[in-house]
Amino acid sequence: EGLKAKQAAELVRWGQGRGAEVVNHYGPTECTVGVVTHRVGVEEVEAGGQGGSQATIAIGRLLGNVRGYVVSGGEQVAGPGMVGELYIGGAAVGRGYVSEAAETASRFVPDAYSGEAGARLYRTGDVVKYSAAGELEYLGRSDQQVKVRGYRVELGEIEAAVNEEAGVRASAVVVRDEAVSGPQVVCYVVGEDGAEVSGKQLREGLSRRLPEYMVPTVFVMLGELPLTANGKLDRKALPAPMAEPQSSTEAGAPQTVNEELVAGIFSEVLGQREVSVEANFFELGGHSLLATQVVSRVREVLGVEVPLRVVFEEPTVRGLAAAVQQQQRQGKSVAAPPIERVSREGELPLSFAQQRLWFIHQLEPASAAYNVPHAVRLSGELKVGALEQSLGEIVRRHEVLRTRFELRQSQAVQVIEAEARVRLRLWELSALPTASKEEVAR
Repeated sequence: EGLKAKQAAELVRWGQGRGAEVVNHYGPTECTVGVVTHRVGVEEVEAGGQGGSQATIAIGRLLGNVRGYVVSGGEQVAGPGMVGELYIGGAAVGRGYVSEAAETASRFVPDAYSGEAGARLYRTGDVVKYSAAGELEYLGRSDQQVKVRGYRVELGEIEAAVNEEAGVRASAVVVRDEAVSGPQVVCYVVGEDGAEVSGKQLREGLSRRLPEYMVPTVFVMLGELPLTANGKLDRKALPAPMAEPQSSTEAGAPQTVNEELVAGIFSEVLGQREVSVEANFFELGGHSLLATQVVSRVREVLGVEVPLRVVFEEPTVRGLAAAVQQQQRQGKSVAAPPIERVSREGELPLSFAQQRLWFIHQLEPASAAYNVPHAVRLSGELKVGALEQSLGEIVRRHEVLRTRFELRQSQAVQVIEAEARVRLRLWELSALPTASKEEVAR
């Protein structure tokens, strides 16, 4: 799971003078254990591996008679530097799992890349990428992929980035959903020689290398990561993060009416009982989506329209309250205009977001990139008429669900149907054998 450069350096130094070499060795049991190797050189570890003493050493190149593919979404082979799941083919691939036909079918798949009849690939579940030097780098597990604020996140990528930060010996990243503000990316960190690493320092370092949504919201310092009896990371044993204590001193308490109101907004949005005026909104668990809520509540409570960027520029209670006061002095208080119904007669223009999607559709009409499917399994007696009626009522209430785009004189416009019937298609499976019904239904 990633040999650290520092660990490799210690092994290389031990091997010098003993005629021993250090070889990083990778391979799942399903592929005769060893399929990828990397000979660790003295120069490499002296340079700190891939990006510093905390970086991981490459797992290396494929052995003879072994094929490897980095496969990204849509079963496409990824190019150098692109992240994907490692598929292994060739003579090393095992035959499958004894008496586990379904598991064998899901992990041992047809080899669509080699051109060999009957060839198969083993899906390792490991997330990797090819370096510029043509060597495989291990990043984590594909089953650690999660969705945070609408983005798909590979927790292994975050862990790899954290491990490259100065002072970090090991880390584990999980998503926890106990916070009022929604799912949070929590990073557990073990420092070198037991030393504590500053969460602020880590956040600043990661912000320069990762997108904002991938930067952990909370950092928890541990003496050691919990392990299972087999020596693997025990993610279930990672402790729930405790809310960071806020200053109750006079310097941390609101001094003005605006500070008191902004502190209340921060507390409500973040789900915290008390917030110091000097505490950073984003270090307390805030992110860009919650920042929009802050702007909305400032408008509602204080009657001031604050640009979203101000929350990023002034992320403390004191800073944002001062920005609000400046807006008030300039007479920029706002009153929300009444919401009025727009006439549905004539040709309705597309909104900016609709224009963007329409433009993308013209470029790639067959793309499903903006379709977001979601399957829900319902158990019990199915009353088709009631389900159709319920869905039909939703469509009746939300006109966007009965809206289509048309081209009128080279201009895209919205056409809203007065009504739209919802018809559910049914497939009759009762004649099928019981064993195959589930598979066909899926």
